[in-house]
Amino acid sequence: AGESDCAGDGVSAARAARAAERKTRAERNRLTRRKAHEVREARRLAAKSLDQQLRRVAAIAREVEQAERAKREADEHRPRRPEELLGVPKKLGRFKQRTEPWAALLSDELPSSLRALPPDSTLLSDRYRSVHRRNLMEPRMAQTRKRRYALKEYTKKGFKEEDWQKL
Repeated sequence: AGESDCAGDGVSAARAARAAERKTRAERNRLTRRKAHEVREARRLAAKSLDQQLRRVAAIAREVEQAERAKREADEHRPRRPEELLGVPKKLGRFKQRTEPWAALLSDELPSSLRALPPDSTLLSDRYRSVHRRNLMEPRMAQTRKRRYALKEYTKKGFKEEDWQKL
């Protein structure tokens, strides 16, 4: 008997759900008007947001222009250092940059063919100097290795200073 009650309840519940799904024409019209209103409201808010952003773009552009103008004026009034005026590279490290003269040959120094022309430098050394010239790396000096103690001098048997003097 309990099983038939549950089955009957399921059928009546399904009928009640179907009845709840059914809407009158007025309810359907009201629902479509509400959805249309929500769509219009969403479009209006999106347009309003876009309008505010566009107005803000103009304000930001004015602020940027004003900041650039102030920076330009400050740069014009800033006193220039002599190195900047002469184009001298900045001092980056302890050592000075070596300025090397231009490797140019006079017309009488030129060999008859370009193959006979000795190379002035290698690509690696040119790149290295270019990096220094553009202030991308500080100049460095080649380090000489220092000995802790002086080398001892030995004289071999059968070999004397007088033999060197005879030669």
